[in-house]
Amino acid sequence: KEQVLRCVPFLRGSSSRFSKKLELQISQKNSSLQSIKCFNPLPVEKYFLYMGKLLQPRRIPTSYNHWETNRKRNPAQECIWKDSMAQQQAIEILQQNVHYYDFCERCMGSKHELDLST
Repeated sequence: KEQVLRCVPFLRGSSSRFSKKLELQISQKNSSLQSIKCFNPLPVEKYFLYMGKLLQPRRIPTSYNHWETNRKRNPAQECIWKDSMAQQQAIEILQQNVHYYDFCERCMGSKHELDLST
């Protein structure tokens, strides 16, 4: 459990942008203008096309500079990808301990999931 939770420190505690408190505040307002949505992040281009229709272009265009932040990985050497039971246990740990994953599980397939098919 500790190893799994160490992978997502940015989604836990007070530093998390997403929390149960945020979800409750928005749902209690019961506003049609505010709701939390979810979407399948892959392929990411579908999300970009969807949001491109809603967001205005930047006033001052800039170029993108890639900044390498993660250490190089070799997934073939990571034991979790070879063991489906370990993968399922990791998913359950995340859903039980990180509200973001619990929300995603409840949201995907519901009326709150964004339809990125168009």
